[in-house]
Amino acid sequence: MLDTTTYLSTQDNPGGPILRLIDREPHELCEDYSELSEGEAEPTSLGRSIGGAVSIALLGATVIYFYLAV
Repeated sequence: MLDTTTYLSTQDNPGGPILRLIDREPHELCEDYSELSEGEAEPTSLGRSIGGAVSIALLGATVIYFYLAV
């Protein structure tokens, strides 16, 4: 797997970008999505769903705050 952070930060170097391979993240080692068809999305976990709901609630609260503050 290519380290995209290092690549993107060094892509404009005169000597060329630094290409570095990294291992897979620990949370990616246990996930096996090989049985999914090509168009099917990855299953979402409960934590990801809760995090998405919290982020949407915070975004909505921020928009309402700025709307009412002006």
